[in-house]
Amino acid sequence: MDCKIASLWTRACELHPPRNIRYMRDLTRTRKKLTGERTCQKNRIHKILQDANVKLSSVATDVFGVSGKAMILCSLWRRMNDVVKAVLGAPPADGTVIVKQVL
Repeated sequence: MDCKIASLWTRACELHPPRNIRYMRDLTRTRKKLTGERTCQKNRIHKILQDANVKLSSVATDVFGVSGKAMILCSLWRRMNDVVKAVLGAPPADGTVIVKQVL
């Protein structure tokens, strides 16, 4: 009786899904992890914006939609321009662009 149970156990352990099924399962697991990570990062950005008193959710239905992303980028670009202006000073009179490395 014990031999039959042992042989059934070894046969059950030898059953592996085909390589393509294993590959698809790995891809599905990875996709699920990446989707969860993306959601976590979106929630983090949304919380930072809320803490900074930027209430995009009252203006845009989807904060990470096309218009929401455009609003975020516009705000960031405005802030970045303020920093660049502070570092570079006034732009040259002839219209050339001076680039300095900011450390």
